[in-house]
Amino acid sequence: MLAGGRERADFVRNAIADPSVTVRIGDRESPATARVLAPGTDEDALARRLVLAKYQAPGSHDLEHWGRTALPVAFDLSFEP
Repeated sequence: MLAGGRERADFVRNAIADPSVTVRIGDRESPATARVLAPGTDEDALARRLVLAKYQAPGSHDLEHWGRTALPVAFDLSFEP
């Protein structure tokens, strides 16, 4: 996820205070650990590319500034069988 509000976003403040979260995907829930990605890492770049690829309209550049400045947060899932 990318947080446009960076560290001020409620979900980021909550994740920093307690990184143990629950993620729901469809009808499944999974315990997970939230973490802010280190700037300039491959993981940071990948998160930005994936989110922009999903939400930015082809040929558009309207989300590029947001994609460069938002804070990337990863959720490491622990799906159980």
